[in-house]
Parts: sequence; structure tokens; C-alpha cells
Amino acid sequence: MLEDLLRQRYARSKELEAKLLSRLPDFGARGDQVSETLELMFQIHLGQKDRPGGPYIDHVMRVAGNVIEVYGTEDVDLIIAALLHDSVEDRAGELLDILEPEGPEDRKSDRETVFAALERRFGKRIRDLVQGVTNPELNNAEKERLNNDKALKNKWYQEHVMDLFRANPDAAMIKCADFMDNACRLDKVKGARRKNLQAKYGPLMTAIPKFLEEEADRDHPLYRNKQPIIDRIEEAYHEFYVD
Repeated sequence: MLEDLLRQRYARSKELEAKLLSRLPDFGARGDQVSETLELMFQIHLGQKDRPGGPYIDHVMRVAGNVIEVYGTEDVDLIIAALLHDSVEDRAGELLDILEPEGPEDRKSDRETVFAALERRFGKRIRDLVQGVTNPELNNAEKERLNNDKALKNKWYQEHVMDLFRANPDAAMIKCADFMDNACRLDKVKGARRKNLQAKYGPLMTAIPKFLEEEADRDHPLYRNKQPIIDRIEEAYHEFYVD
């Protein structure tokens, strides 16, 4: 299969996959569902590239791995949602075709249709987690307004992230793992692209640690395991965001 060729080509993807598969016994009866989701994720993101030019699958695997390792969670819904966290936002049509291949050829792959298919396959909680970490959908006028004003678009994104932290700590665990992999890994990003990402992520590099510190007494893995997150963000902030 083409997915097998991809695994052979990218050693890092294979290494990350093996690490996750080694944990399947910890997930009990739902280990098969994690394995199935892993295969689904490979199909969805096949051929897609990450910003630094490597396979996008590496990014997804790192996010799922961080959800397990940083938070020490064995919450299978969280792990599955982490593997699917970019599926609707980036690959809605591909995801729908895989989830429900018998559908009509002219069906729409709008988000509500795809989220409904995701819920039918994985249940409401996983649907809600993936929907929580997916950037809100905009109408054409809103898209045009934000695309014409980068500062406004960055502020809109930053507010979405912080709203999620305040409202949904489970989904915020995935978003935080995703954010760390995107914002703390700028060593291979150069020039204008790096400056754009610094403008997008910079305010969150201080806002997220501040929020986690202020919520330190809350009994949730997002806050109980906050220190490695704060340390990694602050290290990257001084490396990539401070002149």
C-alpha cells in the first residue's frame, strides 16, 4: 500500500508510529480503535507536507505523542482526537471519503457534514474535541476581511486559542500540544515566513504560560502538568521571538 511506502520513506514517521503502537496495550479494549485511527490518519495526510518541508504526518504524531507523554494521559478519546486534530480543517473531503466511501459523488464536504460523519464513526466526545481545536469557519466576507488585515487575522486566531483554554481544558490539551509543535519549532523556518509566524504566535508565547500559572490550582491534567509546557514555551520564546 502507498501508506506503507510512506512509512518506509520517512524514518521519523515510522519511529513515532512505533512509539505510539507500543502503548496500545495500555489502552485496553480500545487499542484497536487507536490503531484504526492511526491508519486513517496516514491515509488522510498522505503526501501532505509540514511547514519545514517534512511529512505532515510527523507533526500529527508529535502532537499525539505529547498529549500522552506531557500530560500522562491514557484518555483514548483525547489520543484519537489528537491524531485527527487537523483532519477537518485541512482535509475535510479526504476524511469524508474515507469515513463514508459509499456516499453520493456530488455530496458536499462542508464542515457540518464532515463533523457529523466523524461523530457517527467515533462518537460525540471525539467529534466535540476535534471541533474544539478546529479554527472556526468563516463566511466569505469574514475571510476577505481577515485576509486583507494580517494583524486582525492574527488577533482572531489568538482569541480563538485563549477562548478554548478558558472553555474546554480537554480540547486545550490537544491545542497546547499542537501549538508547541508549531510555535516552538521555527529553527528551519526562515525569512518572511518566520516573521509571519512570530507575529501569529508571539502574543500566545506569553499568554499561555500566564494563563496556566493563574489556573495552577485547578484539578485537571492541563494544569497539573503545566511546568514542562511552560518551560518549553519560554525556552522557544527566548530562542525565536526575542531579538
